[in-house]
Amino acid sequence: MTTGEIASAGLRGRVNPLLAKALEWLGREAATAAPGRHEIDGDRLFVNVDEYAPHPFDEVRFELHQKYVDVQCCLEGAELMHVGDPRSMQTVAAHDPAKDVAWLRHGAAGTDVVSLRPGRFAVLWPSSEAHQPGVADPSAPCGRVRKAIAKISLAAYLAAEEEARA
Repeated sequence: MTTGEIASAGLRGRVNPLLAKALEWLGREAATAAPGRHEIDGDRLFVNVDEYAPHPFDEVRFELHQKYVDVQCCLEGAELMHVGDPRSMQTVAAHDPAKDVAWLRHGAAGTDVVSLRPGRFAVLWPSSEAHQPGVADPSAPCGRVRKAIAKISLAAYLAAEEEARA
């Protein structure tokens, strides 16, 4: 997992071209984007903008992807996101290839906690980083979170890395 401020994302040095494109879109377009799916590069890179009320920890499941890297960026409100090793979690619903998600359960022990506030982002890797977004932050209560989630195809990400090395 990588976290940071979207305003300084361009200062990170060499980054994967698809990740750079995602961070650029999040910094430039996300604040005014309507809820829903926004195509950037077909199924290789797209962004889902969502609005919702955060929930208590015990009401939110962990999710795990296999095909897409998530870049979750908070636009408004605040939430906590727990991140952990899926091998230590119980599967609630097996991976659905059409939606690229498996649902898991786990206690808070043994997880890292990320505070997402406006302008903060987290990059989450498929298969190894189960994450639990949408958890209410007691230190920053809010009624609504607005968030953009860039989805980068792992296969396209790896291909871009190979091209960059060539």
